[in-house]
Amino acid sequence: AGIGGIYGWCGFSHNLMGPGYRWSAELFTLAHLMWNPEEETDALFTAWARGTFASAAGAVTRFYRDLKESHQAETVQGLHGNSPWISLDVMHAARKHLVAARRKADSAQAMERLNLLEVLLCEGVTAKVPRGKPGPIVM
Repeated sequence: AGIGGIYGWCGFSHNLMGPGYRWSAELFTLAHLMWNPEEETDALFTAWARGTFASAAGAVTRFYRDLKESHQAETVQGLHGNSPWISLDVMHAARKHLVAARRKADSAQAMERLNLLEVLLCEGVTAKVPRGKPGPIVM
């Protein structure tokens, strides 16, 4: 196509993998889309999950799907309110997928990544998302 170079950044997302895997799903998808912009992103995400979590990929895909749906529901509301977007109800539902994934995990690396997902999920429950007008600065 005559392209001499390309720069891409996947941006921020609902990915919870942390510093070691922060944008791994997005970067995997972006790299594939640069070569073939017609590729289906859901299929790419599934391929990433299989490569990252092996036999636990199905449960991890459901985990991410539920978090994505929760985040989209919050986004529709304009992220207004006083609570974090990962509520206790969302966390408990998401943890069920991680429990199922652990039962299927067949490597120490997959288990480590699942543990990282759970830690960061729990941190998301306690993180406050700034919403509405900023309050007064208290010194």
